Amino acid sequence: MKKAITLICSLCPLLFNLAAQPSPGRDQGERQQPAIEILSDRTIIYPGRLDLQGDETLMGILQMYPELLIGGYDNLLGSYQLRLDNVAISGDSRLLMSQIKASIIQKIQICDNSGVAKGRTGEGCVIDINLRETEDGAHGYTVLQYATDHQLSGTANIRYGDDDTEVFVNAQFNRTDLKGIYRDQQYLHAEMTNWLTDRDVIRSYVNQSYKNTNTPSENLRKNLREEMFLVRTRWFHTFNQLGTELLTMLTYTRENNPLEQFAIRDNEHRIIRNSYDLPAWLLELNTPIPSIKGLKMMAGFEAGYNIQDYAINQHNEAGLTFDEESEYHIFHHDVYLLFNYRRGPLLFTIGDRVLFYHYKQNGYSGGWSKNSTRNMFQLSTVFTPHPRHQFQLGYFRKFTNPSALDVFIELWPNTAGQFIGGEADLEETRVNQFKFAYGYTQRNFTAKANGSWYTTSNDDRYYKADASIYYKVGNLSLTAGYNLYSIKNTAIPDSRRTTWHDARLASKLTLPGQWLIGARWIWYSKDMPYRVSNYDDKPFYGGLEVTKRFGSNRSLGLHWHDMFHSDLSAVIATAQWSF
Repeated sequence: MKKAITLICSLCPLLFNLAAQPSPGRDQGERQQPAIEILSDRTIIYPGRLDLQGDETLMGILQMYPELLIGGYDNLLGSYQLRLDNVAISGDSRLLMSQIKASIIQKIQICDNSGVAKGRTGEGCVIDINLRETEDGAHGYTVLQYATDHQLSGTANIRYGDDDTEVFVNAQFNRTDLKGIYRDQQYLHAEMTNWLTDRDVIRSYVNQSYKNTNTPSENLRKNLREEMFLVRTRWFHTFNQLGTELLTMLTYTRENNPLEQFAIRDNEHRIIRNSYDLPAWLLELNTPIPSIKGLKMMAGFEAGYNIQDYAINQHNEAGLTFDEESEYHIFHHDVYLLFNYRRGPLLFTIGDRVLFYHYKQNGYSGGWSKNSTRNMFQLSTVFTPHPRHQFQLGYFRKFTNPSALDVFIELWPNTAGQFIGGEADLEETRVNQFKFAYGYTQRNFTAKANGSWYTTSNDDRYYKADASIYYKVGNLSLTAGYNLYSIKNTAIPDSRRTTWHDARLASKLTLPGQWLIGARWIWYSKDMPYRVSNYDDKPFYGGLEVTKRFGSNRSLGLHWHDMFHSDLSAVIATAQWSF
């Protein structure tokens, strides 16, 4: 770290002595390059480099990545968080993915190891969407949907651009009335980009969501409200023609997320009211190293202060009621450094993020505090012998953060009504991943394969392997994928290895008269964990979609999802108008 600081300081004179270059985001044309690019921690898909019809959506492009869109209609992204320009989008990701056209997307970054660059822990991954610059004026669409499972949804999406400003706004609402349970959801994501000078760009964001669940049952809370509000500002300053850039970010998040637990112990019922405030800030430098051709550096500092308020209301069958309020503080600051070195067909990457945590609990038993340090590390080599072929070999060290909720789950009242326990150790689960990946790309054909071996601090040993292909011929496009998972806990004597599989096929056919027919089929092996918990061990998922376009700006569609599951099956009617 001392050497890194010395290196950064040595670059300071260079930053201010060279001429300025235009700020990021002003794409002057797309070079003829492969549509898929593998980097250390992500795979980048460039829709503009594919052979597309022009009506493809974000969801259709994501079918090309093996790990995505395998969980059925209710869990399309799994552990992936959908972001727009590196800011999480509020709203129903299914609506966004099915309505945003690939033609307005510059690139899709699928970050499957987002610890160093993005700061996500554990298996948390990121899909980061970067849009093309919009033409001058206002453009967008509105969508209205109604489903046979009593859901009504609406979306309005607007983009506006001129010489110095771009605005993106996405608003959604969703109303569900099913078996006496009413749920209202409302989302807003807005961002504005301002080119102040040739060297300075400011991007501002507002994210807001509101969910209200009204359940008439006597055993449940009458109204369960979840609210989130985020405001963020990022300032990019470009120093020179080399592309040296400084990023400064300020953000504030406020969230209220009540939780309910039932029959936790001795038929007791508990409500945990959880709210938190999270201010955060970041300073990041991205620059090539002039003295070493092909070497680039990213160095950053990020900090956040999470203040969580918990109120516990608990009662049992005897009519006893217990209440406890406490405050939980988490302060963390991260220091991260990453180097990319490209030499010929090889790209070498090494990076590390060190996270310093301070926990403090105010409330029961006088409170307590604790400090801990963790780090996420990555080492990768990407070999590109030909623009169509890429190979990757990498090692990633990461961890899964303990949940603050663990402290409160362990709290229980004694006979005097005083809360006891709550001595959670707050220890992380450490994960080591060894990865091999391969990618092949043409304009109408792509192939992607990943294989990873994992070891964890809780003695799990598991591996994942997946592959997918995309092929387009004429008006027909096909995407197929296969995934294999296998896990064993070595701490349990004579434990058996458990293995699961899934396979999927997606197709889209464009017919005369502006008709589109799409289908998605997924097969699951027995006891697939995420399928069993939500779908009662149904081995198949089926979805069929038919769309009729009227000119260039109107369309009507029907989507039948979960065709083989009687409880979840529903037909969604969609009307869309573009402008």
